[in-house]
Amino acid sequence: MARKIILFLSEYKGNAQEKSYRCPVGKDIAGTQTNEAPVKYLLRQYGNVEEILCIVTSKAKETAWLPFQDMIARTAQDVALTEIPYEEGDDFTDGPLTGIMEKVQAEDEVLLETTGGFRNAVMDLLLLSRILSYTGVKTIGAVYSNYPKTEIEDLSHLIGFFDLVGGMQELTSFGSVKTLRAYYRRTEEPKIERLLSAMENLYETITLCKAKRIDACMQTFDAALTDAETCGDMMMRQLLPAFRKKFGKKLTTPGLIKWCIQSDMLQQAVTVYTERIPAFVIECGHFIEVTPFARTPEVKEYEDAAAVQFMRDFMTLSKKPGPKRHPLRELNDNSPMVYVDTIENMENMLISSGYRLRCPVSQMQQICRDYLYIKTARNMMNHANDSATQDQQELVDYLTEYGYAALEDMSAETLYQAILQGVENLRPIPKKERAH
Repeated sequence: MARKIILFLSEYKGNAQEKSYRCPVGKDIAGTQTNEAPVKYLLRQYGNVEEILCIVTSKAKETAWLPFQDMIARTAQDVALTEIPYEEGDDFTDGPLTGIMEKVQAEDEVLLETTGGFRNAVMDLLLLSRILSYTGVKTIGAVYSNYPKTEIEDLSHLIGFFDLVGGMQELTSFGSVKTLRAYYRRTEEPKIERLLSAMENLYETITLCKAKRIDACMQTFDAALTDAETCGDMMMRQLLPAFRKKFGKKLTTPGLIKWCIQSDMLQQAVTVYTERIPAFVIECGHFIEVTPFARTPEVKEYEDAAAVQFMRDFMTLSKKPGPKRHPLRELNDNSPMVYVDTIENMENMLISSGYRLRCPVSQMQQICRDYLYIKTARNMMNHANDSATQDQQELVDYLTEYGYAALEDMSAETLYQAILQGVENLRPIPKKERAH
């Protein structure tokens, strides 16, 4: 690992006079040339600098290269100076950027002196900083020499803000807190720590498909996100509204599934959908009311009671006898067509069932079809099957009549769209929009 300074070398003015500059830390430092005082400060403050990479134009080479070499020889004779040729108007990425990339390697640390060069030089250095970060080279500090104020300004926090924004992008898009943890490693902000831990736990839960923990993790995440909105970090507070918009006012099962899809986490989206939507439909209060007259199925210790209520009782009403209806299937019939008969005859099946719908029958039928389609697709994925079993095929034939894509022709994009449409179909329909 090596520590290096990168700068644009400014042209040297013959009538320049030495001035004393206030420093962010420590005693004042004197300098004549534009780059001189800030470089001296970096050498003093950080130490162990092995090399200074100087981006040098032909004019700067003529007027400033030798004086700068002399200053470095007097100040830090063991530090190597390397010239990176450049001319104004040239392509920075094709010239200096390539030259610098050849001089650094992963695990190196970089310091930026941003005073010298053209007006857009600082943008080039910021670009360089971001590119280096992706190659494992870390920018640990940046300074600027304010000539009118005779003051050296520390810009390190501005470089850090890029890490913060990048970290928020990672968090929003992929659920990763790695960059944000690195950014906040020196701060003690408990509200931010709770948010990062909550996101970490939620991401781990859906990645490892720990379905029973998802609801608790979502509640913890919601509370931590609300709490973080009053944290002491101004930049985090500015970024959180956009982050909140990604998940909505409150993170729900459909919202989590949608986030998984938008983050290219297809397997996780399928798992959360098939494992948690049955419970969501029962518990959310928008679709099904379970009255005291409904059957209570036997629930095993590892099962979710609400999910069992949906799958093993509501969805199998077609084989359950009732006071005012006759079953359409034998009680021991465990084929997927039991679900189909329940869906197709739902209005009659609800009579004396102990269930009341809080949504239109047509919407509940659509939700059930969506669920059967995605669950069947998951079963095929889990068993690495390219084609459906005989029982599955009968169900698939039924679903394709309603416009679902044939599972043997399914692509990742097809499944993405099916899940997104399934989530959209879970949106409660306002009473004034319902067809009667």
